[in-house]
Amino acid sequence: LQDGCRLSCRMWMPQEDGAYPAIVEAIPYRCHDWTLRRDTLRHPCWARAGYVVIRVDLRGSGNSGGVLLDEYLKQEQDDIIEVLEWVSAQAWCDGKVGMYGKSWGGFNSLQVAARRPYCLKAIISVDSTDDRYQDDVHYMGGCLLATDFLPWASIMFAWNARPPDPLYDPNWKSLWMERLQRTPPYSVEWLKHPRLDGFWKHGSINVDYGAIQCAVFLVGGWADGYTNAVFRMIEHLNCFRRGLIGPWSHMMPDDAIPGPSLNWVAESIRWWDFHLKGIDNGVNSDPMIRVYMQESQSPHANPSYRKGRWITKPVWPLPPSESISRRFQLGTAKRLLEVDTTVDEEFLGIETVSVTGCQHAGLRQGPWISYGRICDLIPDQRNEDSLWITFDSGPLDSDVDVLGFPTVRLNLSVDQPVAMVAVRLCDVDCNGFSCLISKGQLNLCHADSHESPRRCPVNTVFSVEIKMKAVGCSIKKGHRIRICVSPTSWPHAWPSPVPVKMNLLVGRIESFQPSYVALPQLIPQTVMEEPLHERLGPPVFSNPLPTREIRPAKSSRTVTEDVETGTWTMVVSEDEGCWQELITDLRYDESTRETHSINEIDPLSASVRCEHDITISRGAWITKVHTDSVMTSDATNFYLTNLIEVSEGAANVRVFEKTWLDSIPREFL
Repeated sequence: LQDGCRLSCRMWMPQEDGAYPAIVEAIPYRCHDWTLRRDTLRHPCWARAGYVVIRVDLRGSGNSGGVLLDEYLKQEQDDIIEVLEWVSAQAWCDGKVGMYGKSWGGFNSLQVAARRPYCLKAIISVDSTDDRYQDDVHYMGGCLLATDFLPWASIMFAWNARPPDPLYDPNWKSLWMERLQRTPPYSVEWLKHPRLDGFWKHGSINVDYGAIQCAVFLVGGWADGYTNAVFRMIEHLNCFRRGLIGPWSHMMPDDAIPGPSLNWVAESIRWWDFHLKGIDNGVNSDPMIRVYMQESQSPHANPSYRKGRWITKPVWPLPPSESISRRFQLGTAKRLLEVDTTVDEEFLGIETVSVTGCQHAGLRQGPWISYGRICDLIPDQRNEDSLWITFDSGPLDSDVDVLGFPTVRLNLSVDQPVAMVAVRLCDVDCNGFSCLISKGQLNLCHADSHESPRRCPVNTVFSVEIKMKAVGCSIKKGHRIRICVSPTSWPHAWPSPVPVKMNLLVGRIESFQPSYVALPQLIPQTVMEEPLHERLGPPVFSNPLPTREIRPAKSSRTVTEDVETGTWTMVVSEDEGCWQELITDLRYDESTRETHSINEIDPLSASVRCEHDITISRGAWITKVHTDSVMTSDATNFYLTNLIEVSEGAANVRVFEKTWLDSIPREFL
């Protein structure tokens, strides 16, 4: 790069000499080992289709120089733009470049596209977002997303401490020490920005959708945490764009759980051929968005496959001729009453329903983001429902296809100036099983603005509207719709500092629009199905990287109650296993343990702890990284402890250790 920093990459080239379009993926996940097994499955397929594929390690990662100080900094974008310009000027490139990536790579593909480098013609962005503040791992609905805030920061804390590989860089040791000394734990800076400000607006393309002019292919999954952004970007971008949403978790469409998976290599090549080679293959005639409509399914069903069907829509948002807002009013006796239908007058009076939040409410609603692990399966919600205020509809008189964002309007009051509200939408089958469809949450101090929060009015009724997570599903005839409300949702939201009593006003209320849930229901006659799997066929991969499994991967998620103390603990263990790359003899071993604990009556007992152990070795070269990150709070501050211990050699000689202790004031949280 211009400042002297060198970036490491791995390239796949077509066999024949010539000038080809190029595809760049730039992420901080080590192209020479950690992502190599994944990259080897797909990138050679693109090369065989006539593309040069360049997988770049960002500054401060893998064998690249420098230090990675945080996510999505301007330095990262500048580096990538310089890479794109270098690639486009090479003799083996015809000047046309695309960008591709999942998660981090999906984020920076969008961010770089907004910078408009002249050579960038198209991108594919998988599992990404346009809003870094409230639709990422930080502050969902203005609430601190405890499921992912520290866990993700701690993952990067550990990964940033991994050493460069001496096979590729003889100066690996000095580079490693520089990273260990200079790379901060990201969680500290994130906690210093609890409201929407310039820190989060940087890298959020919703600040100016019009900045992106190249073609954009957006891919998401219903089991992933980033589905909402696909709908928003399809609506607001002005460039050529297409969307694809399957049943998938935070994985690629060809190997995701739950399935069905599809031939993603073929679909992506079709996109690149149209935009980088100018091949008229019909991409310009494709529908604006394709979605997999999931069928009602018991929470005990096979978690690896979700029944459903593919449908297409030529535009988004849908016009009134294709979708209606089907409203159910929150009535007395905990009934959901469909608007514009005849109901008993006894359910239309006025009633106040109160709840003081159980601090462990929310433990059984599953993760915010699923990585395709069986332990990510969302269980039957009946036990969870018992801790929330619930309202049930009568049996549906026909199947209901729901596509888009359910919304909930609530008339409520709280007895504390700092409070939040969480809502869940469930499909209750004829046997009483409760299956989670969607959820949402809102920091009530942010009810009017994420930029300028204010304390809640105490014991005063006010109205809020919560846009829930986007959903695409078919609810069967005879099933009931259930809406659940709570002032706590651990660990999806860090709890308010004092237990909150919430009063919901339901029924007919003068001077207030009634509380309701609105479902975006498709009009049946307008639903166009598509046999997408039949057209694309099953997944196709290149030959896998030659590896040997030394210890298989396994994962678990357990929830336990200490009956004596009233403490609830959720432990998520992820053993990535140990594997050996047979070509270079490198061994990689990684395990993670997350512990979320809280006392059922004490919000200040909330604690998240994340431990990581990574061993990377080759023969006599052995390196070990151990990190331990803990987050707690009192009524006025958050407390972060980040410890790192690094050792080297068979004797396990300690070469670096450091502990960061930080206190950050709570601000409307």
